[in-house]
Amino acid sequence: MPSSVEGVACHRFVQAFAHDLRQHLRAISVAAQRIQRHGGEALDPVIGARLDEVLSAVQRQEQLITSAVDYGEATEPPTGSMMPLSLVLQTACLRVDEFRKAREGAIQMPESGNIPAVKIPSGLAKAFEKILHNGLKFCPAGEQPKLTVTIDDDPDTAVRIEFADRGVGIEAAYRERVFEPFQKLQPGEFPGTGMGLSIAKNMIEAAGGNIAIADRSDGGRGTTVAVQIPHQ
Repeated sequence: MPSSVEGVACHRFVQAFAHDLRQHLRAISVAAQRIQRHGGEALDPVIGARLDEVLSAVQRQEQLITSAVDYGEATEPPTGSMMPLSLVLQTACLRVDEFRKAREGAIQMPESGNIPAVKIPSGLAKAFEKILHNGLKFCPAGEQPKLTVTIDDDPDTAVRIEFADRGVGIEAAYRERVFEPFQKLQPGEFPGTGMGLSIAKNMIEAAGGNIAIADRSDGGRGTTVAVQIPHQ
């Protein structure tokens, strides 16, 4: 939760505003679904198609509201207890597991014995979730996405986690821009809110860390997202 009085007030306003918006969207969704049910097979195909468009638009707006709330909360220091890095990464993997299966993708993690026994804020699981989701999502059509997670620990300074994918990659000119809110480099091919990496960046920086994008170390196609979290 925000620590300042102004931050608390802003947080409560955003939460209340998002709640009211969601209620209106649910009312629209319920009305559209009722028309579909009552119309049944007799429903005019054109009307049916328009109702599908309405429901899709409602879903996109709900995703946008959730992303906006997450973005606002991500500017505050991570909440929750300190947890072993292995458990935080495991939590993030579990959260994207349904999406991974739908994409027929794979996430290769280090062997449990090779993950440093360091602790980081448990709230960073959401940041790692966003990074993993992006790596699974931005893969050329017809290919199975694969991510490789590697970890390097400097006991005196920080732990470095790299998420390397074999996706479409990000050109050097856009590697800072993708961390800004609502940035969608390929909106037609990969729809979404364009908020994932900006939320991850805010959360990681609020924990005192940093995040950057680089080429794959092996020179292959894809992107490496490198995260550094200082020891606390």
